[in-house]
Amino acid sequence: MGSQWLEIVVHESIHALDLTGESALDVLRQRLGMLDPRLPAREAWNVSHAVMFAQAAGTVRRLLAPHHRDYGEVSGVYTRLPKGAEVVAPAWQAWMRGEISRDAAIDRIVDGFRTKEKGGPQAAPVLPPNGG
Repeated sequence: MGSQWLEIVVHESIHALDLTGESALDVLRQRLGMLDPRLPAREAWNVSHAVMFAQAAGTVRRLLAPHHRDYGEVSGVYTRLPKGAEVVAPAWQAWMRGEISRDAAIDRIVDGFRTKEKGGPQAAPVLPPNGG
């Protein structure tokens, strides 16, 4: 199990810190709550939970075990959480690596959950410059 135990401790500590009501997770949940249509409450919680997994793994890797593998990857958690592997973890990991701001990571996550409205500009296909 190696460094996985360390990640579990950090992950559970993040749950405790989340109770303050003043975390990036709160900002994320507020932003997800503004989506139209709204995400079901359980799905929104799962999104913030995927961030907890990514943050815990990144903290362990940066401070304790440089070769640590994310529990979310090893156990399949990222693939079981809504868009955890394709949207949430990559955005949060980019922030932890210093490639983007925290707000940009939250924007990427929220944008990953926007639904494309039928007939709206987001739903229109993007054609190559020569028209296809």
